Amino acid sequence: MKVLTTPLEETEPQGREHLSAYKIIMKPYRSVLAEISRIPGVIVYVEGISLAKDASTTLVYVEFPGKTSVFEEIMGKLRNNPGVIDYKILYKKKYSLTLAVQKSLCEFYKYTLQSNRFTFFPYVLKGGIREFYIVSKEKPKEITFNLSRHGDVILLERLPLNTAIRNTGQLSLKIAISDILTPQQRNILKKAYTLGYYDWPRKISLSELAEEFEISKATLSEHLRRGEQKLFRLFLESL
Repeated sequence: MKVLTTPLEETEPQGREHLSAYKIIMKPYRSVLAEISRIPGVIVYVEGISLAKDASTTLVYVEFPGKTSVFEEIMGKLRNNPGVIDYKILYKKKYSLTLAVQKSLCEFYKYTLQSNRFTFFPYVLKGGIREFYIVSKEKPKEITFNLSRHGDVILLERLPLNTAIRNTGQLSLKIAISDILTPQQRNILKKAYTLGYYDWPRKISLSELAEEFEISKATLSEHLRRGEQKLFRLFLESL
């Protein structure tokens, strides 16, 4: 397990009651959401958790390849897990779904959501690995010890609070983008950006980019314009 420390910015408050932000990567021992995230092509985002006396309800966004077989596998893991009390599909699209999952209250949730620490939402599970941010007064060794009861702690990194806030915000943006773009649109826009199509001056022309994808200029132009329109709408409507 790696424990890393990033120098805190001068603007961060210091003192006996100072709260520190941590990035944590761990492999849960028992987690139905981690099991779902091990399905090839599936990414699980935890967007919020509500605690009751003996149970919890988790708001979950799941990104998946869009195949019926993958969707059925996700549903099967929820149905067959003894810790799942109930679940409800709140919203379903071809490549994603939003769920409310009611489970028996687990010790990991009780620990991370206690009053003396803050857990940032959303956080992500992919390939059976959970990555999240918390703010706590605890020392790194205390956090590692407590979390090791619930999984293998792979990384614990102390970092500035504004970094944790920014990274969590970027994850929220990633969810929003995944919800409006098709996988093909995301792939085309990302590769166009990486190859310099949006640089000034451009490093690759529309014709050259079309050759990369082995499609016509007209088809590529349509994919780009449709994807760009969705992104502009997302960003401009939030201003």
